Amino acid sequence: MALRPGGRYHFFTIWPIAFEERGLEAMLSFLYEDCNVPKNSFTLRFMMHISESTNIIGTTINCLRLVTPHFKSTADVVIKEIMQLPTQDFSCFPLEVVNVNAEHYWTEMNTTFAGWFCPDPLCCQGYENNVLSCCRGGKSSSGNKLRLSSIFPEPVSQVFLQCYISPFEYGNLHGSAARYDSSSLENYPLLKLDILLMPHDSLEEPKSTGDGFVIEAINGEMQHLTHLNVHPNQLDEMLLPKATDYLYHNTAATTYEISWRSNHGSAHLCVDKTSARIISGAPTASTGQGRNKNSKVLLEMLQEIMKNTLARECLKLWVIRSSEKLQSMFTAWLKQ
Repeated sequence: MALRPGGRYHFFTIWPIAFEERGLEAMLSFLYEDCNVPKNSFTLRFMMHISESTNIIGTTINCLRLVTPHFKSTADVVIKEIMQLPTQDFSCFPLEVVNVNAEHYWTEMNTTFAGWFCPDPLCCQGYENNVLSCCRGGKSSSGNKLRLSSIFPEPVSQVFLQCYISPFEYGNLHGSAARYDSSSLENYPLLKLDILLMPHDSLEEPKSTGDGFVIEAINGEMQHLTHLNVHPNQLDEMLLPKATDYLYHNTAATTYEISWRSNHGSAHLCVDKTSARIISGAPTASTGQGRNKNSKVLLEMLQEIMKNTLARECLKLWVIRSSEKLQSMFTAWLKQ
């Protein structure tokens, strides 16, 4: 972790875990908070199979470069911060600080997420031409069944990016800014955008749709409108303006979710309202100054913050609430 002048804060971890049946995997977490410019803040989580030759940072950067055009500006900010990591003055927690409880926590978390992100670790090995024999029906415009894992490197099982956006920038996509008072849009609190990409996620009951289908949910309630044959690259341009416009005009609405599903791979976008003043969960500078003496306490505090944040982010998603299997999986983890 690193505390920088001007109220900026970094927290970076790579936690490997060995599964008997899955091999070696690692979860990368990178939290960057800018208390003075909240719009620059972001959270990145990344999970993948690894080997001795894996370049984790390089693969992460490559994945961020694959995001669709309207997320490129955010991805560029994240890439810039990642590339500066080697120059940062981080505090490393020694092994004796990572106690049995912390190790158990990370193991349980990685086990839970690995089972969701990639139920079958061998699902995409041995297949060519972006075609999956396990998928029944559904072809992309090229004639092959769509596979989100053909967009991202095969070892990658999850990419999560959380950032902050304004209704103004996404309203411009459909020219909606002209309908609003620009000053009111600029003063409107930022919206929090969660982007969750799971290249190896699979439907419990495979469908025969083409490129995939999209379900929308408002305040956790599924809307009676399903978009068919949608490619994941269309989500931001086609549906994000709709989500931001809806939250801007409906004071009672707090969350707008867009869930893209296919027989193999899924993408989930969740737009949340925030308060006028985004409250940071990062430790204060005074805490950081005593980190050498209280590293164990600080690690436990950060661990609790991350667990609570993860729980809120996951349990609010419609894709989890709509699946008894996923609900039971996350409930069991939270009870650990």
